[in-house]
Amino acid sequence: MLYKLAKHFELVVYTNSVHAYAKKVCELLDPENRGIFSHLLTREHTLPYKNSAPTYKHLKILREGRDHKSILIVDNKESVCIQSLYNCVPIIDFD
Repeated sequence: MLYKLAKHFELVVYTNSVHAYAKKVCELLDPENRGIFSHLLTREHTLPYKNSAPTYKHLKILREGRDHKSILIVDNKESVCIQSLYNCVPIIDFD
């Protein structure tokens, strides 16, 4: 399914995880290394929420050269979408 989506959309992994963990997940999702993800953004790319501990994924990191109306975040934590409510689709945790 991800291979089909990658033919029509730019797929970006944006996670609160550390880079090493996120890279392993991407390797599991793309075992043939076909390059389905154009970018891997990790905890280092999140922003603090009002200078406190929780961080969020802000679309401004993805906006350069992109229409923000065409960006969709799918995430299991609503809190990471604080600044991007209209672009966020909350999902349940994967067990």
